[in-house]
Amino acid sequence: MSEELKSDREVVLAEVLQGKSAFYNVPEELRGDKYFVLNVVLHRGLSLKYASEKLKQDDKVVLAAVKQNPWAITIADKICRNNKKIVLTAVSQDGRILKHVSEKLKIDTLSLCI
Repeated sequence: MSEELKSDREVVLAEVLQGKSAFYNVPEELRGDKYFVLNVVLHRGLSLKYASEKLKQDDKVVLAAVKQNPWAITIADKICRNNKKIVLTAVSQDGRILKHVSEKLKIDTLSLCI
């Protein structure tokens, strides 16, 4: 992809979503762009790995990633791994996620399951 096209957010997004370009090759400024990252993780939750640290703390971005792939919670910042809504979303899809959340939320989540 040419340098000119790498600066076009919509072109880069289309390339990533079509699998023609990997998210880790995306320019740094796009990995910190909430709109761009949300669109990527809605289709590829584990791509959260290549998002900026700030967006790994963003509950909306992380929740979108977790809805697409519950294992995205293991990539999220600790703040989001302790967010009850995000944890319940992940655990409802795959109970094995419980080993990656705080003890307090394990107890809360287990009590909701009983």
